Amino acid sequence: MPDVRALYPAPPAPAVGQLIYVPIYSSIFYFDSEKTRELSAMLSIHNIDLEKKLELTRIDYYNTKGELIRSHLQQPLVLNPLETTSFVVAEQDRSGGTGANFIVAWQALGEISPPLVEAVMTGTSTSGMVALVTSGKVTRSYGLQPGIRE
Repeated sequence: MPDVRALYPAPPAPAVGQLIYVPIYSSIFYFDSEKTRELSAMLSIHNIDLEKKLELTRIDYYNTKGELIRSHLQQPLVLNPLETTSFVVAEQDRSGGTGANFIVAWQALGEISPPLVEAVMTGTSTSGMVALVTSGKVTRSYGLQPGIRE
């Protein structure tokens, strides 16, 4: 397993930032807990700050075993105030399994409202539609935390 500090370094001062864990249920058990149903998943990252830009530095997708499946960013992505970006895991993509997740790393200069990070999973079958929503959880914060508006 790669060194987390190497994958997700703290942003340079005076930047603030966070690592956010987002559960993704790209496969869910049904009936007898032996069968799974694949779902499509959309990770959505909203810059909810009215004035400041933030920079996404990593968007990484991990499987149930905690193995990195893919990185979605080749270079940092800037989100303007109130801008949103999304990343999709296709329904036929079984690489994540029942315990898949994303790690989102972001940073900004100065005081800023942290982004809203959620995932929506959907799937259809002959018996109807399944829809789930999960929210991200901050696992690490960087910089002077009084600079983050909540």
